[in-house]
Amino acid sequence: MVKDFPHFVNRRYNDINGPLMDNAVNDLHDQRWKDVRSVLAPTFTSGRLKQMNGLINECCDNLVSNLGKLADEQVDVEGQKLFRTVTLDIIASTFFGTKIDSQNDPKNAFTKKASEAFNFSLLDPIFIILFLFPWALPLAKKLGMSAVKKENLDFFVKNINEIIKLRTESNVVRRDFIQLMLKSMKSADPNGLEKAPAISEDLPATVTDQTADIISHELSVGSAHEKSLSNANYKLSLDEVVAQAVVFFLAGFETTASALTFLTYSLAVNSDIQERLRQSIEEVMQDREEPDYDAIAQMQYLDACVNEALRLYPPVSRTERECNEDWEYKGLKIEKGSVIAVPIFAIQRDPEFWPNPEVFDPERFSYENKKNIKPYTFDTFGQGPRNCIGMRELCIYLPIIKMVMVHILRNFRIAPTAKTEIPLTLSDGAGFVYPKNGAWVRLERL
Repeated sequence: MVKDFPHFVNRRYNDINGPLMDNAVNDLHDQRWKDVRSVLAPTFTSGRLKQMNGLINECCDNLVSNLGKLADEQVDVEGQKLFRTVTLDIIASTFFGTKIDSQNDPKNAFTKKASEAFNFSLLDPIFIILFLFPWALPLAKKLGMSAVKKENLDFFVKNINEIIKLRTESNVVRRDFIQLMLKSMKSADPNGLEKAPAISEDLPATVTDQTADIISHELSVGSAHEKSLSNANYKLSLDEVVAQAVVFFLAGFETTASALTFLTYSLAVNSDIQERLRQSIEEVMQDREEPDYDAIAQMQYLDACVNEALRLYPPVSRTERECNEDWEYKGLKIEKGSVIAVPIFAIQRDPEFWPNPEVFDPERFSYENKKNIKPYTFDTFGQGPRNCIGMRELCIYLPIIKMVMVHILRNFRIAPTAKTEIPLTLSDGAGFVYPKNGAWVRLERL
């Protein structure tokens, strides 16, 4: 699926979230996937990430303030619930210029709809049909069945359309995900929107007023492979822009929250590793008041801890590819149309590849030991040209995970509680890995 990628370009065709979401990059096929992916790739560069430092730190400062209150009250904290709010705030701000403050208002409509979007399991009728009776999908669609409830999906589509309308009508320019996609939008769209204002590369890092396009409605407070895929002339349609925005928002919010949850849990039950990580962070921070992209890039032990947590608890348990023409290798034959499943969770806990696989050991990912990792056995981000565009080294999600953890460890000690399960019981919800009974910890001020 890497060396013979042309045989395995596509993922299984799901078509279970309606015609608009058929435009999302994770569901697109063949040349259209390549075209859209080539437009999205420039979003994830170190230069653009550096410009988001202030927005991320603002949300993290809010997190530290709230955690301080919980620490003073000696309240047990459930990781998934906590980190869903902070990642929602960060992604809303850095990707879409929208301030929602779900940390202080966890019951707002935006937080509720985002959480509900992932409230499903493999026993849901739509997944039973998809995996066991795919021939019945057309009937399921006519009956209005979908993986994400239509009302939840419509909520995000409506609000993203409002952001786009505000940008195009007011000529507000920000260096964020939405703006980069609007820059690549068709000048004449069937929905009547004109081409969005181009981003001037001469603008300073601060660009425009960071709050200029905050929406005042219910959201308000109160890789190397990419070059070979590129099609510089491809222009996104409005539907394509909206579909990418929805999938990046929802998928990024949930997987980032899960990664933070499992990392926090792992540090809570491994106090020696937690202390070493804290010391290594302070060695880099020194006189810095807050972390930035350059600082976290130097934190090698933090990187090792994040990768080890993602190995032991990959947010997504499996991935798939579809064979688009007959393929054979050393006597193994795969027919055209076959779906190949890669069991990420199983591979990353296989003792053949990982000694003592159930043990949280960041040294596996140290600079010296990385070379000993067998290729394709650490598959959290996928492999080859169709890997996860949002989770590679130059991306937004990994820096979010690292910056949040730096803020926490510089202010608090993470400790297990009577509710903390050892080992953690896991639940696989339609391919997403969760702590079945919650990942409970307690924060103590340093």
